[in-house]
Amino acid sequence: AHGCGGATRCNGHPQCRACLASIAAAVGHPQSSAVFNAMSVKARQAYERRFFDALEQTPECQVEATPPGLLRPAIDTAYFVPCLHDVGFLALMCEGQLYACFVDPLCRQCWGAVIGRTGGAYNVLNSSACGAVWDSEAFQSISCAAFPACSNAKLLCHSPEVNGVSTCSGCLTALQRGDAAAAVEQCPLGTVAQKLLDSAVVSCTASSQLGCEYWNRRCREVPACSRCLHSLTHGSDAYTTARELGGPACRAAVADGIAAEYLEAYARVCPSVTPCTAAVVEFWSSAPSLAVACLAGTA
Repeated sequence: AHGCGGATRCNGHPQCRACLASIAAAVGHPQSSAVFNAMSVKARQAYERRFFDALEQTPECQVEATPPGLLRPAIDTAYFVPCLHDVGFLALMCEGQLYACFVDPLCRQCWGAVIGRTGGAYNVLNSSACGAVWDSEAFQSISCAAFPACSNAKLLCHSPEVNGVSTCSGCLTALQRGDAAAAVEQCPLGTVAQKLLDSAVVSCTASSQLGCEYWNRRCREVPACSRCLHSLTHGSDAYTTARELGGPACRAAVADGIAAEYLEAYARVCPSVTPCTAAVVEFWSSAPSLAVACLAGTA
């Protein structure tokens, strides 16, 4: 069981206790963890904004009033339902990360500009409000619904270099004009550019023909993934396609790190792949019973 010691220590400090109370009043905690975890993306974004606004607007939450070493552990315990009474609100990892950004003046300025933007997120990240801080650890570690993942990935890709290594600007430009083949060729497998481009495609494409073509080509660069993909795309129907994931070619792909990553991306994005197929890819190694149920038509 996880203890609530962080919240207990915070409540013993008047300013820290007042900060927690202010956050709780601002976010309005859900009635249950089930309701909290089932929030839509828009609801989560609104919750995160109210949390950050409470930090900014509450005098007792400022670093000068409450030491971060006292408040951060209390916010981290808000993830655990048993601590709800002590903390007053529920949270995910996001809220702790937002607080870490809040206590960093430059990160705080950038995040405030991002969530309050009136223009595109890309322009905000590339503006003086964020400067060089947007690629700092404090900002990049934020895993929140309101985080502008697509714009962030594009900016990383278009940056002149990362740690002295050329990035994927040309590849992304090729992809944006619809040429997935050129994008894959210009950012070859195993390079920093390839990883940055993959991240941009993950963040910026949902179910689309261009995304499907990109992951198809990436998959075919990895022998284990290519063999599985060949068996999938030659199935006579959706059921046969799903059944092929239980065959030796796809079992080998799921057991291979990069092949499994590309196979899952392909299954999630390509319109021709059934939901069952994507579920099997996702669950085959972590929850095989769910995969088998899907193949059997019971899930």
